[in-house]
Parts: sequence; structure tokens; C-alpha cells
Amino acid sequence: MSLRRTPGVICQCQTGTPVDEGTLSRSWTGLPGTTGGSASARVAASAIYDSVVSQTPVTMSWDSIRLAAQVARTNAQSAIACSIGLTMSEAVYGFTVRQVAELYLDVREQGSNRGTEVEAFLSESGGSAGNSWCAAFVSHCHYEAASFLCASTTCTHTVRAVAMVFDGRDASNLTFSKQRVLSGEFTPIAGDVMVMVTQGSIHNLDEGKPRVQLKGHTGIVQSYTSATQVLHTVEGNTDGSGSRNGDGVYERTDRMSDDRLWGFMRPRVVWI
Repeated sequence: MSLRRTPGVICQCQTGTPVDEGTLSRSWTGLPGTTGGSASARVAASAIYDSVVSQTPVTMSWDSIRLAAQVARTNAQSAIACSIGLTMSEAVYGFTVRQVAELYLDVREQGSNRGTEVEAFLSESGGSAGNSWCAAFVSHCHYEAASFLCASTTCTHTVRAVAMVFDGRDASNLTFSKQRVLSGEFTPIAGDVMVMVTQGSIHNLDEGKPRVQLKGHTGIVQSYTSATQVLHTVEGNTDGSGSRNGDGVYERTDRMSDDRLWGFMRPRVVWI
């Protein structure tokens, strides 16, 4: 479901069936050629790709994102040479996840871990009113973005922050620690899932460790600046002080300096 009604969400793109009174009909049939898509689609895809690689957000209409998805879908398996080894699919999907997450920045609880939108996030991920909802918010944003792109996602539906890492590995998603980012081996991009451990050792999430249930916190990456090591995130169930049990959706810029940050998980878009 979509709470904010991102244009085209929950659409029937594969058949072109109209939704929302016929205003959002889209048929993804692909276009011939090595790049695919119209000239305007390629321009939109290029702008999104450059934005994600350069970690510089740009203003992009939802219609333009839909056009860019044509190029990403046509070239889903194509690797593109860049400093962080990103495919067009990864860039367009991550960009869309970030755009969706930012739609919810005005969400505030109505009671402790309650409220219409909060409870909808929780319900989608198998939780109940009153549960912590940071992971449910992340799940919702990924599924809403995938639905907008007429695709699926390898992100998990969960109310447990640390499950983002374990379930991500089970789905063969890329996971990497904060230390591997600081060493320059990996770079978080828009749409990546940030995961913190707020009770217990962060090393319980290291590669090869058995699945455990720990208290944690999670959010969606907006961008990361390697020169300054500043990570921009959008997070549910936090507040202005960065609590893991706050009152709404907020932007944060201080997580890379937090000792509780384990690292990141990157869900994949699945074109259908």
C-alpha cells in the first residue's frame, strides 16, 4: 500500500491498466536499441545516475523517475563504470527509495508508537500498534518505491532493525560494515539501509556470525560524503536527539560518528 500516494504506486504497469481514474496508466514494454527508452528517458536516467554517484540530491519529478526506470529496466544487467561500481538499476531504485522516504518527513506519532501512518507501517511488516517502527518504516519505503517502479524488491518486511542485516544476507543483498566504509572499500548510496545496534556488541552483525535478536535502529541513506565522513539519513521512530524510540520521521547527519552504527544493507530492485 502507499500512504502518500506517490504517483503510480500500486499500479498495473505490466498491462497498462489505468489506476487513479486512469491518470497513471503506464505500460513498460521497453524500446529497441542498446540503451532503451526515449531521449527524455535517457536524460532523466543520466541525471539520476550522476546524482547518486556524486552523492548530490537533485530535484526530479515522479514522471521523470518513471521515464528513467525505462532505461534501468532495459539495461538491468549492465554494469556502468564509475568510482563506486553502480548499475543504472541500483541508481534509479536507490534514488526512488530516497524520494519516497522524504515524503514522510512530517510524520509524527499520535501516542507512543501509534498513529494512522505509524500503525500502517507496522501492520505491513507484521507488527502491532505500540511496537518500535523504524524497520517497518524502512520496509515500507522500499516496497512503495519498488511498486512505483512496477517492480519488486529484495528488502525484507520486518519490525526488527538487525533483521535487515541477517535477512539481507539471506536474500544475497550486499551488506558492509562501517569500518569497510571508512577504509574506502564500500560507499553507502541513496536507498541503502543503515543499521545500528543499541543493545549488545555491534560485532554480532559481522559476516559469519549466527542470527541473534538484538535491539537496534535503522534508517534510509540519503547520501554519504567520504571527504567529511558525513552520512545523511531519513529515519522513522527517532527525534531531534537521535533516539531509537522517538516520535516521528526525521533527517539525521550524525550516525557515522556513532559507535553503535554497524553498517549497511543494499536491497535490490527486481524487475517484473
